[in-house]
Amino acid sequence: MTDNVPAKRKRTPRRRPKGLGSVFANGGRWWIAYPDENGERVRIPGGFDGKGAVTKTEAEENLKGILAARHNGVAVNATAQRKTVGKYLDDYKADLKTRGRRALRGLGPVREAFGSLRPSEVTPEALAAYRDRMAADGSRPATINRALQALRGALRLAWKTGTLARAPYIPMSSEKGNARTGFFELAEHVAILAQLPEAYADVAAFGFYTGWRLGEILGLKWSDVDDRAVRLATSKNGEPRTFPLRGGVRDVIARRKAAREYESPDGPKESAFIFHVAGFRLWDFPRVWRTARAAAGFPARLFHDYRRTAVRDLVRSGVSQDVAMRWTGHKTAHVFTRYNITATEDLENAADLLALYRDARAKALMDKTSEAVVVH
Repeated sequence: MTDNVPAKRKRTPRRRPKGLGSVFANGGRWWIAYPDENGERVRIPGGFDGKGAVTKTEAEENLKGILAARHNGVAVNATAQRKTVGKYLDDYKADLKTRGRRALRGLGPVREAFGSLRPSEVTPEALAAYRDRMAADGSRPATINRALQALRGALRLAWKTGTLARAPYIPMSSEKGNARTGFFELAEHVAILAQLPEAYADVAAFGFYTGWRLGEILGLKWSDVDDRAVRLATSKNGEPRTFPLRGGVRDVIARRKAAREYESPDGPKESAFIFHVAGFRLWDFPRVWRTARAAAGFPARLFHDYRRTAVRDLVRSGVSQDVAMRWTGHKTAHVFTRYNITATEDLENAADLLALYRDARAKALMDKTSEAVVVH
């Protein structure tokens, strides 16, 4: 009876199809092997951090990522995957420069937090700790997000160019309620002007009239001025901007032209910068501004509030949105609208206009009703 029982067949492990690589143990860790784009067999540590994987599953996931990248036309460079985040940030900055994009700013904290790590170590826990630390230091959600977006862009670039098998997921925090709502009333502007030295006061006046950014104003040179306008060669959005020599701007430029000459050890010279002290750009403006606004009784007033004020006053004065956006250099209507602060005074005026409209409608209805009664 037992002679008719078939022998138990020995189970053979499933093999990965040829050409799709393999995982193998090496020195107590797991490595992966796969054919590169030239058909040569490549052996590398199986961990996402460039080291041998602790588990076989991690090595298999890494291999899947490499093969998926190859399937999408990306040739993954095995040795480059061992680079740190700091190296990827450097590559990203170089790529931006090559494409003529603006240089990254404010990356110091994110480089300090993640620069020495491998991409696999940019975990949700590490990102949460970074956000908490930056928020505790007073950084707003938008500031934190801009740095993390640069980090995400660097790692995605590495994935697209084949130097990283898989880019970590980096979510952004909500920025709801992050928009600042400050703007200047004329009395506040005048009070702060009175506390500023002459050259610094002209910077503030120029900001009040134009709504341009502080960095754009401080960098203006006499080569940017002609008989008709002040011309900004490039701005934050990468586009040039022009402001006609009219009204207050004309007066500021006239004052600065009269103060262009300064004394140097080699005798009288003319400054290349419009706003200067002894020929030097006003690098210390933020410090002088903080002192002046505190002395004037408005310690929370930001120079950037001039920008919001210009948008608000342009809308109030009836300038079309297209022209106003060219004036201030806003590239999208969404950002322009965010800067168009609605003050309590605006709401009160709107309520008065609505009341007048409804009163007029009610009066017209009553007159019409009275006429109908008389005819009847």
